[in-house]
Amino acid sequence: MRRELIISVKLLLFAASMCVSLFVSALLSFLLINPLDKLIEISTIEFIVGDNYQILSERMIKVIIIGGIIISFLILKKYRFNIKSPYVIYGLFSIVMMDTIMTFTIHFTIEFMENYLFESSNDPFSNTVTNVLYAVMWMYFFNVNILTFLAYLYDKIIAIITGNKFLISIPRIPESILHLYAIIGGTFGAAIAMWLINHKRTSTKFQPVYKKIFAMQAFFIIILFLFNVGFET
Repeated sequence: MRRELIISVKLLLFAASMCVSLFVSALLSFLLINPLDKLIEISTIEFIVGDNYQILSERMIKVIIIGGIIISFLILKKYRFNIKSPYVIYGLFSIVMMDTIMTFTIHFTIEFMENYLFESSNDPFSNTVTNVLYAVMWMYFFNVNILTFLAYLYDKIIAIITGNKFLISIPRIPESILHLYAIIGGTFGAAIAMWLINHKRTSTKFQPVYKKIFAMQAFFIIILFLFNVGFET
């Protein structure tokens, strides 16, 4: 009974954490896109990303795919094309997952916005293109935090299996890959995982690196916030 109660409480806390993650993702996206909307002319933005939804969607998806291919090649090259290396396995898997999720996110977000949103004059930004960039960035941060939490959960399960000496031999996710998730925006998802499933929370090797990443990102967010406040005043 007590165990079921603990599980129920943790599920509720996870749901609440995801709601907070949505808010944090929206705030970060606004802080990043707002200066772009203020500093760069609409014509310049449209020249870079396109002047309609279809071109914008195509260009963003191409950038994601090409970027994923380049990063995958660099990972393979670094580890001498050793496809059995955990760094290669989980690195390539993470790239494929993120590219796939972001491709679908961009496609459906832009399609939804084109058909249903931002037809009124109450847009958060001065033009539709920056609205789309804001929405895509919002979904990016949310997705990467979900993936980060799932990566920690998976590694926790593998750690339990390895610790109990099951016959199955499955490589753990390297700590550098977990740190990479935090670097690309999954710091909040990592914190949720450490808090809810108690993974890597007491690791004397892992925690100092994570705290440095957290501190640098917190400093960057404060600078962004002050930068945005300067625009409003």
